[in-house]
Order: sequence, then structure tokens, then C-alpha cells
Amino acid sequence: MSKFLIILGTLPNNVINWRLNVNNNYDAGGIIVIRWRTVIPLVAILTLNLLAFVPTATAQEGPVMKVAVAITPFGALVDEVGGDLVETTTLLPEGVEPHSFTATPQIIQAAEEADLLVFSGHFPWEQDIAEQTNTPFITIDDYETYGAALSPFPGKNDSSTENPHGYWLLPRNAIAIANATRAKLTEMQPAYSDQWNASFDNFVGRVNGLKEFINATTVENNIIDMHAVVVFPAEAYIAEAFGIHVDAVLQEGENIFISGSKLLAIQEALQNGSISVILGSDVGDLQAGGEFADQLAQDTGATIIWWRAVFTGTADYVTLLSYDLGLLVEGLDNAQSGTDNTTFLIVLVFAGAMAVVSVVEAIILVQRAREE
Repeated sequence: MSKFLIILGTLPNNVINWRLNVNNNYDAGGIIVIRWRTVIPLVAILTLNLLAFVPTATAQEGPVMKVAVAITPFGALVDEVGGDLVETTTLLPEGVEPHSFTATPQIIQAAEEADLLVFSGHFPWEQDIAEQTNTPFITIDDYETYGAALSPFPGKNDSSTENPHGYWLLPRNAIAIANATRAKLTEMQPAYSDQWNASFDNFVGRVNGLKEFINATTVENNIIDMHAVVVFPAEAYIAEAFGIHVDAVLQEGENIFISGSKLLAIQEALQNGSISVILGSDVGDLQAGGEFADQLAQDTGATIIWWRAVFTGTADYVTLLSYDLGLLVEGLDNAQSGTDNTTFLIVLVFAGAMAVVSVVEAIILVQRAREE
């Protein structure tokens, strides 16, 4: 099949089967191989990001707000709204398992020095920080006010059981978190309300474009309605965004593992093809469930895709989901073709789009500063 090459930067070799090194800085570039039938939607999305771009900040001396976020993905969402007007700090250290983390005095001090805290509402140490500081905060109750909702726990027959792990990865929830952030920033700094609102609107436009691209890519690659098993519940929200059904979870929570009988059923399903893939992530890799996944893949020959979910480096939300989709598409392609060339990704042209938008924004800000 005809292909052409776009070079944006470099990526680690063997990225599909590469167990994510959470201490490694994320590079949003890469060597990208794009099928000809994928070119049109990619160009459309690139155009959408450029046309939808609205310059949202005026030239000013520096940040007007200090925001401390629980984990990296929330920082990316805060930056979507705050831009250069906000200085963002992440409280959870890189590579630390978030469910067992305990806030240190240094973390408490960083939270105390912030103007606003942005929590997930899921980790116990967030409540400890809230009780030991006087800093205002927003959390899941605020996000639910703006439309966030927890999906049913994957693999459970009881639809009333909610999944609190990784809910921020679903597009509608990401938008809700950004909207709650916009509202709080406006409340605290109303003089910049126009900037907060314009930045949020721009983010919504990019997420809507992302959703259209995800739909086109998953349909083209027969991903929609695929069945999978996930290592940890957080991966289920990325799977949901891509239209994948999650039939089971290898590790349901801290020290809560799948039963032996269910594990045998999953092994059989992977062997007969009724479950197509094993989906993991950086946070799942920090759990014992990651070892279960490795053993299942070894016993059945199944493909494992390791996504990014918590430790996202410098990736914004759109780039993160695009990156994870690229890992999925290329991993499935390699499994079907029997090849092991995993250097190439298919969707990271989004990173190029974001880079172009940033350059355009910088040019406009310089021009405005000169005019003023």
C-alpha cells in the first residue's frame, strides 16, 4: 500500500511494545507513516485546528495565577484555559504510583503557595492536602456540575458501579474539567474572563475535531466495537473514547485482582479471538496487573498496547489522545501483518498542528505587543 513520510522529530524505537519509562520526557514529535486514505482526514483536522484558532491572550508581564494540580493531565487541561496567564505545578512526582502516594511536607508547601488547587477527587492524599492548606480547590463535584460523569466499572454487570479511575481521559469529562477551571479562574480573576472564555472555546473546538478524527480512524481500522481486556480500570476510559468494549479488568483496584476462573476465561477469549487486545497504561504498569498482562501475552500471543494516562510529559490533551490512538492502530497493524517495525505512528500529525498553532499565537502576541 502506498505511503508517504512526514518527519516532525524523533521517538523511541519499538514504541508499541516499549514498556513506558515514566521518567523519560515525552517528545510529541515522531516519524509518521500515513496511509494515503488517511491523508484527507488528517489535512482536515490540521486545517480545523488552524481555522478554529482564536488568539486569547494579550501581551502581559507574566502569570497572574499559580495553580497546583494533582496529576499531569489536569495540568494540561488547566493550561488549555489559562495559557501564559497561569503558572502550573504538578503535585504528584513523576513515576510514583498515585493510589499509594502520601503527600510530603514539600508537596503541602507547594499547595499552600498556589492560588488554586485542581484535584481529581479520587486520591486520598488530595483530601489530606485540602485539610492542611487554606488554598481554594476544585474537584470532581465541580466537574460534574459542568457535565462530567463516571462510566460504569468495566466488566461489571451492575451498571450502577462507577469507575473513578482515569475519568479525565474521556473527551466529555476533559471538557467539563476545563469548563470548571474556566469558571473558577473567572471567579478569582474576573478581569481576564474574556481570555479564559476564549481559550476554553478554542479547546472545545479542538476536542470536537479530535472526536471526528477518532471516529474516522477507528471506523477505517475496524476498531469500533472491538473487545479488549484492560490491565487497570483507568485504561477503560481511553478504550471508551475509541469505541472499544472492555470485557474485563486484570486488576480492579489496589490489591484487588481478577479471580483465577475469570483469568482462565480471558485467556481462552484471547486465544479464540473474542477478545482482540490487552490494553495497559503507565499507571497500570506500576500495578501488579502489568505482570498478569505480560504473562497473558506470552501464553496466548496476544498484543499488548501500553498507553499514556497519568504521566503525559508535555503533551496536551489532544496530542495525548492522538498519541494513544496511534499506538493502538500501529500495534494492531503489526499484529495482523506479523511485522515488528514499531517506530512509526499514524496520528501524531496532531502534534504538528499544535506546534503550528503555538507559532501562530506567538506571532500574533508579538504583533499586538508592538501595536500597544
